[in-house]
Amino acid sequence: MDRKVVMLTKDRLSAQDVQKRMLEMHKVSVEIFVDVADLLDGISSGKLGEDCYYLDDTIKDRDIRTLLDFIQRSGLSGKVLLFVAANDADYFTKLLEAYPKLGLTLINMPASEKEIVTRLQQKLQYDKSVKKPDTKYSLNTSFMKVILDCTEQALSEMLGDASISHEKPQLSYEFKENEEIKLRAQITINSNLFRGSYFMSFPEKTYLNMYEKVVGEKYNTIEEANYDLVKELANIIYGRAKSILNADEKNLSVAIPSHYNVMVESTDIVIIIPYRSRFGSFFVKIAPNLF
Repeated sequence: MDRKVVMLTKDRLSAQDVQKRMLEMHKVSVEIFVDVADLLDGISSGKLGEDCYYLDDTIKDRDIRTLLDFIQRSGLSGKVLLFVAANDADYFTKLLEAYPKLGLTLINMPASEKEIVTRLQQKLQYDKSVKKPDTKYSLNTSFMKVILDCTEQALSEMLGDASISHEKPQLSYEFKENEEIKLRAQITINSNLFRGSYFMSFPEKTYLNMYEKVVGEKYNTIEEANYDLVKELANIIYGRAKSILNADEKNLSVAIPSHYNVMVESTDIVIIIPYRSRFGSFFVKIAPNLF
């Protein structure tokens, strides 16, 4: 078995039938996704080894374009086969115009599972130019767990009962801060454990609420006079993480935290962890290869 199809669809039952037929009839494996974020995570981790993508119109246009944008940005154009299953030819034409270099192929819907299998297999069989890309990025899971634990511990000790909790990590193919973010701490790390940046991003109201709690001074805006808390927090978090990981012989390098009150952007993969607290929301972002 040396070929693989990835399906992005909400119609799991039909996809499972295609999956079964492809495996039994053609020895081609099929992996099914219903969420574009999970699929992007799989691609970025390098675990899929995919040759072909199948997207259908049960997926929102926004999510289809998110995936196609990622494929285009990642240099996968021409290296993987791309099928779009839709019953609206005008919609497919718009995708062709938006992504002329991706080589999109239309599967007219409705189509039976047997017809879908035939179209996929014919293309896989005769297109011998498909090469499996290497899209791995640098992220050590032990580093991520430790630094997130240290983030919550440091904030809880500083703020007392802050009712801090985080949501499920999200994957983004680009780093573009929300305009509500007014201050961020950045720790740049370059070591064999992790290469990239750790960010804490604060909306103004959240940061000022935390500042008043810790320092006892009230401000109406973020300004140079109250930057000190975010710098101290970044130092504490990284110091704790470094101590834990180095004790485990992970050899985390020395890093100098910095802070910004301007937008930070990158086109690389970013792991985003939204946090909630009684002082307001904030975000932790792990950005491999962003310095």
